[in-house]
Amino acid sequence: MTTTFEKLGLSKELLQSLSQMGFSAPTLIQAKTIPLLLGGKDVIGESSTGSGKTAAFGCSLVEHSNPRDGLQAIILTPTRELAEQVKGVIVDLAKSKKLRVAAVYGGMSINPQIHALKSANIVVATPGRFMDHMERGTIDTSTVQAVVLDEADRMLDMGFIKDMEFILKACKSRSQTMFFSATISKDIEKLSKKYMRDPVKVLAEKQVDPGKLRQSYYDVSNKLKLPLLAGLIQHDLSERIMVFCNMRSTVDKVTKILKNESVEVVAIHGGFTQAFRSKALDRFVRGRAQVLVCTDVAARGIHVDNVEHIYNYDLPKDPNDYVHRIGRTARAGEEGMVSNLVGEADRSNFSRVKKLNKNFAIQKKELPKIERIDMKSGDGGKRNAEHKERRSGSRGGFTRFRKDRDSFRKDDDKEDKPYHKRDSYKKDDNKEGGRSSYKKRTSYRKDDEREGSKRPSYRRDDNKEGGKRPPYKRDNDKEDRPYHKRGSFKKDDNREGGKRPPFKKRDSDNEKVGGKRPLYKKRDSDNEKEGGQKRAYKRSGPPKGKRSFSSRPKKRFGGARKY
Repeated sequence: MTTTFEKLGLSKELLQSLSQMGFSAPTLIQAKTIPLLLGGKDVIGESSTGSGKTAAFGCSLVEHSNPRDGLQAIILTPTRELAEQVKGVIVDLAKSKKLRVAAVYGGMSINPQIHALKSANIVVATPGRFMDHMERGTIDTSTVQAVVLDEADRMLDMGFIKDMEFILKACKSRSQTMFFSATISKDIEKLSKKYMRDPVKVLAEKQVDPGKLRQSYYDVSNKLKLPLLAGLIQHDLSERIMVFCNMRSTVDKVTKILKNESVEVVAIHGGFTQAFRSKALDRFVRGRAQVLVCTDVAARGIHVDNVEHIYNYDLPKDPNDYVHRIGRTARAGEEGMVSNLVGEADRSNFSRVKKLNKNFAIQKKELPKIERIDMKSGDGGKRNAEHKERRSGSRGGFTRFRKDRDSFRKDDDKEDKPYHKRDSYKKDDNKEGGRSSYKKRTSYRKDDEREGSKRPSYRRDDNKEGGKRPPYKRDNDKEDRPYHKRGSFKKDDNREGGKRPPFKKRDSDNEKVGGKRPLYKKRDSDNEKEGGQKRAYKRSGPPKGKRSFSSRPKKRFGGARKY
């Protein structure tokens, strides 16, 4: 039995907004949950991605919100893209009621968000940034009536459990709590027992039609996965293709290779800024890019219509993520295809997927002819070609681009040109056949003193005999040179055989005997010492009974001293 939005008890304003958005009839999850949510019940909704969960809880929030009552509803999402998408749906639903909706997530400036939170009635946020605003005191949760956890299982997998509990505890005045997810795990059930009041579980049928979804896999080695993917996409006539990878680095690598093969491709993962991710997703949604390469961040919650083919370059570790990935295609009676590239590292993950989803018919396909691609660079091999052209032949360094050998010509007026305009490779007298012949330096040229272009061991001169250094020659004009230029060990009048002269007594050493210090001699100040010993201690200072000047009392605080 089919139902309509009018039978669900929605207001005229909301029905008008739904018709403007293109909704003609409610989906199964919408038909089951909207009456419960309008009645104020706590609901746990389980439905696959793209089944209309956002419109289900969005209708309830818009119906119960008032533009003059401040912040009344909070929606928590795991990713920035999902937060922005949910905000767009809520804004379209709330046009007639003029509700103000704010999106709060990381990767963007916090100042515009602070300004938007002052007048917001509904806030869509990621848990981390919402916690930042709570610590700053820029958001007031005292008037919140409803809290929604969208894709709750994904937030738990990402480690937001403590943030979610903290936010639920901070919203003490809430009267309704909603959990929506593609799968209901045990952790969600534990969380619902703590923070929900008699929740109603709603299970909707899967939106993916196995009869219209064709699944296949290729058993391929890890080295051939990338060439196989590039070849399959080049011959694929689908207008929209999504490629899923497990790691960011893999996304970057696949994107470069596909660009190398002249494929219109965009990439999304958590390492990009929010502005870049938004632009990439917008290009893919509008049809300007054929392929979207992404991690599982795009498998949950991002609404993209008419995706015809899904490629799993890496099989997910969690079998449930496989269901979320393929849920991007074969929607609303449309046909879709899924191709899995199973390498050595993916076989264990693929076996878990088949065990969990025994109703899936995944057929094995034979490997097509794999064409060779350039794996070193992601720009069509242009960089390698440029590097080869830039390399100089013998030295191996990077220089300017060389001109063709045949175009070299002799330039007689080379020296008249500026240095930077001269062609260092043009023919001259020292080059033969357009090639740069080795030009001998002046230090290696033959001269009269060298034999066979070898460097002589030592040049002969008048002062050297047989190529050897002459013996040491005394310098008579040594005293005429500055002291720092004299040789300290050269022969002079005071030295014999190049050695230092013996110790010579100075005038101050007349009292020393044999170069030794004389015995202790009493000074005039030692008259009071007996036998060279220090006298006994004698008290110094004024006589007893009289005060010294320093021992007289002083007045500490102001005034003159009094003695």
